[in-house]
Amino acid sequence: MLSAQEQIEQKSSITLQAVGGNTLMVRNPTVWEQTVADPMLWRIIQQVEYKPVTGLLNEQQRQAISG
Repeated sequence: MLSAQEQIEQKSSITLQAVGGNTLMVRNPTVWEQTVADPMLWRIIQQVEYKPVTGLLNEQQRQAISG
Protein backbone atom coordinates (compact mmCIF):
# COMPACT_ATOMS: atom_id res chain seq x y z
CA MET A 1 0.00 0.00 0.00
CA LEU A 2 1.26 3.48 -0.85
CA SER A 3 1.84 6.07 1.82
CA ALA A 4 -0.05 9.35 1.65
CA GLN A 5 3.09 11.09 0.38
CA GLU A 6 3.60 8.47 -2.36
CA GLN A 7 -0.01 8.86 -3.45
CA ILE A 8 0.42 12.61 -3.75
CA GLU A 9 3.60 12.17 -5.80
CA GLN A 10 2.00 9.82 -8.30
CA LYS A 11 1.43 11.36 -11.70
CA SER A 12 -1.09 10.55 -14.35
CA SER A 13 -0.63 10.90 -18.07
CA ILE A 14 -3.24 11.32 -20.78
CA THR A 15 -2.37 11.30 -24.46
CA LEU A 16 -4.70 13.21 -26.76
CA GLN A 17 -4.35 13.13 -30.51
CA ALA A 18 -6.12 15.99 -32.27
CA VAL A 19 -7.50 15.46 -35.75
CA GLY A 20 -8.69 18.74 -37.16
CA GLY A 21 -8.93 22.13 -35.62
CA ASN A 22 -5.81 23.90 -34.45
CA THR A 23 -3.66 20.93 -33.49
CA LEU A 24 -1.18 23.27 -31.81
CA MET A 25 -3.82 23.67 -29.09
CA VAL A 26 -3.99 19.94 -28.31
CA ARG A 27 -2.20 20.46 -24.99
CA ASN A 28 -5.21 22.44 -23.82
CA PRO A 29 -8.30 20.43 -24.86
CA THR A 30 -10.72 23.17 -23.81
CA VAL A 31 -9.04 25.68 -26.13
CA TRP A 32 -8.66 23.07 -28.92
CA GLU A 33 -12.38 22.25 -28.68
CA GLN A 34 -13.19 25.87 -29.52
CA THR A 35 -11.16 25.58 -32.76
CA VAL A 36 -13.52 22.88 -34.08
CA ALA A 37 -16.75 24.52 -32.87
CA ASP A 38 -17.53 26.20 -36.22
CA PRO A 39 -18.28 23.59 -38.94
CA MET A 40 -17.53 26.24 -41.59
CA LEU A 41 -13.86 25.87 -40.61
CA TRP A 42 -13.79 22.08 -40.88
CA ARG A 43 -11.63 20.40 -43.50
CA ILE A 44 -12.04 16.99 -45.06
CA ILE A 45 -9.98 14.44 -43.14
CA GLN A 46 -10.29 11.60 -45.61
CA GLN A 47 -12.15 11.20 -48.88
CA VAL A 48 -12.63 7.68 -50.22
CA GLU A 49 -15.09 8.07 -53.05
CA TYR A 50 -16.33 11.17 -54.85
CA LYS A 51 -19.99 11.43 -55.83
CA PRO A 52 -21.78 14.40 -57.37
CA VAL A 53 -24.24 16.16 -55.09
CA THR A 54 -26.82 15.98 -57.87
CA GLY A 55 -26.92 12.22 -57.30
CA LEU A 56 -28.97 12.96 -54.19
CA LEU A 57 -31.73 14.53 -56.29
CA ASN A 58 -34.57 12.74 -57.99
CA GLU A 59 -34.82 12.81 -61.80
CA GLN A 60 -37.28 15.73 -61.87
CA GLN A 61 -35.00 17.85 -59.68
CA ARG A 62 -31.96 17.01 -61.82
CA GLN A 63 -33.81 18.08 -64.96
CA ALA A 64 -34.93 21.32 -63.30
CA ILE A 65 -31.36 22.40 -62.52
CA SER A 66 -29.85 21.22 -65.81
CA GLY A 67 -32.11 23.57 -67.75
